[in-house]
Amino acid sequence: MTPQLPHDVAAMVELAASHTDGPQPLFEGHLESVASLYQVHPERVERARQAFTAPNAHRLAAALIDQVLRSDDAPLPALRTQQKDAAALVVEAICSPSVMDVLMKAPVELAAVQLRAHPFVVEAARNEITAMAHRPAGEFAS
Repeated sequence: MTPQLPHDVAAMVELAASHTDGPQPLFEGHLESVASLYQVHPERVERARQAFTAPNAHRLAAALIDQVLRSDDAPLPALRTQQKDAAALVVEAICSPSVMDVLMKAPVELAAVQLRAHPFVVEAARNEITAMAHRPAGEFAS
């Protein structure tokens, strides 16, 4: 019998391998940031990481990653293609008080998941809104 990764762990590895940022964060990034990046619950990341402590797990994961990367028809998860940039988040926040609250007050990882943006994009949007608040009336960003 050939050893295999548990189904949920294999699905997490496939998701990470097909992500534009690649699978490396799954193995070494901050738990909440990785969960936000892949737009999954932190428990899924934690479960995958625990599975990698088993003998041969890294070898199995590497083989699965290689298989996904070699596949021509490996679809990117739908959420990855819909992520927003900082300018889109700023516009959305200006138009919606509830989005503004999430963007400016929620923990970065939570805001990233809820607003479908990378945590770095959330930070950039926060910085832009803060800068806008400190500009004199009538002055626009260049």
